[in-house]
Amino acid sequence: MLKDKNEEIEKLAEAKRVLTRRLEELESEIKLLRDCIRIVDEELVKRSFISANKLIEKRGVLGEGEKREVEYAKITYKDKEGERKIATIYFDEARKIMRIKVEEKIPSNAPLLQNFLINGVLEKMRMEDEGRVDRGEIKPEEALNYIIKKDGDYVNEIIVNNVMSEDRKIRIRNASKWTFTRLYEKIKGVD
Repeated sequence: MLKDKNEEIEKLAEAKRVLTRRLEELESEIKLLRDCIRIVDEELVKRSFISANKLIEKRGVLGEGEKREVEYAKITYKDKEGERKIATIYFDEARKIMRIKVEEKIPSNAPLLQNFLINGVLEKMRMEDEGRVDRGEIKPEEALNYIIKKDGDYVNEIIVNNVMSEDRKIRIRNASKWTFTRLYEKIKGVD
């Protein structure tokens, strides 16, 4: 009887080891699949965004009921010499796309840009949405994602897709204003 009980315990322990190992393998596979989906999504966004722009250029005029992006905010810097436009933020309400067009030469690898705006705001929102996708709250194509376009070593524009809420729109606008203003001050040597 004791022998049977020990065998049963050993079988249960072995089953637990096998199940735990399999669970770890599946979790690793799920992570890899999520990374692949994210990469495919980013490529789809890049290509569809470019195609849409080309389509608009070819047609010249948008069809009835279609909306074009509108200027949402300006990022400026005022000093004794006047006001300088650092960037302009555009928003396309129909497609929920925010585009931050940078007018000044801002290095794309600037720590403030990377640590605050990109990692602290945009990446955090992207990860939140990734979690919402995992929980089935939103579809993958509804998750926030972003693209940073560069001109050499300088950031040219940041395109943020799926800005679904007014709160996020305001947070991105405010973070962009703060970041680009501080970067401009730093580049120009203003204290």
